[in-house]
Amino acid sequence: MLCIKSTFSSFIFLFIFLSLQARAVTADFTVSSTIGCAPAAISFFNTSSGATSYDWDFGDGSPHASTAMPSHTYYAIGSYTIILKAYSSSGASSTKSITIHLYGPPVVYFKASDTAVCVCNSITFTDSSVLNSPGTGTYNWQYGNGDFSTTHNPTYAYCTPNSAGYTVILKTTNSAGCFSSLSKPYYVSVYDHLSLGFSADTTTICGLRGGVNFISSISGGPAPYIYDWDFGDGTPHATVANPHHVYSSTTYRSYKVKLTVTSRAGCVDSIAIPDYISLTHVVASFTTTPTSASLCSNEYLVATNTSTPAYDASMWLWGDGDTSNSDPDTHMYSASGTYTLKLIT
Repeated sequence: MLCIKSTFSSFIFLFIFLSLQARAVTADFTVSSTIGCAPAAISFFNTSSGATSYDWDFGDGSPHASTAMPSHTYYAIGSYTIILKAYSSSGASSTKSITIHLYGPPVVYFKASDTAVCVCNSITFTDSSVLNSPGTGTYNWQYGNGDFSTTHNPTYAYCTPNSAGYTVILKTTNSAGCFSSLSKPYYVSVYDHLSLGFSADTTTICGLRGGVNFISSISGGPAPYIYDWDFGDGTPHATVANPHHVYSSTTYRSYKVKLTVTSRAGCVDSIAIPDYISLTHVVASFTTTPTSASLCSNEYLVATNTSTPAYDASMWLWGDGDTSNSDPDTHMYSASGTYTLKLIT
């Protein structure tokens, strides 16, 4: 009886031990990445214990794999749950699953606050990219002149003129590491400062009222230009390139004229000339040599114009029917007599 009892006890112990051994399988694995960009090649690292065979379901409808450490390429954007079933030699099994998320590259958009600017004027670049993944992105701006920025929406000033335009490139990377770029060739044109001047067909008006034609001269750009003429007399400003303006006053005086020009790129220049236009009247006067009122026959009379203000032209009426317009001028009377010398200026 004692021997039979001992044998029975050993049989029970062996059965329990074998049953425990049959259940000792644990499925476990890791993946090379749980977030990435499609297409993506994912490697699986099997860390199961007690298993002798495996069944991998990659979650995308593709055929299962049975190798211990497979790899698999996912071609489409989406979330995939990978399921590993590990089996022991006795047929026991264990299951482990991991979900991965694959995203697409960003769709890059951006714009500049202005694409034609004056040298050293600031521009703001604004990103409006679609990241196509959760979280934030990173940004790399190339300004086309060797400078760059990693600010999301940077402000930049080009200080070297380039009317042909700088090419601007934005590379955007999302939280999954997917990236794409947008290049805008010759996107920002940069212009030098304006060089400005003006002239008038006359700067002296004889009398208290008269018209003046102004002519502007501009280099730099780009056109079209915005003109602002201040004629100095309190009248409304003119906004054309070459205006005509009528001055009118109750007193003789002079006026400062100022021209301000703004180009399409925002380049601004101005020029002002004080006392440029004068309303005046002429006081005619002259001197003669000799200064006496008597001349001998065959003696030259020299006449010099001393009128004020400065004159543009004059005419001498010698009183004997002769005229001339030189200054100073000489005249010889051919016959004795009394003559009246007149100056028109």
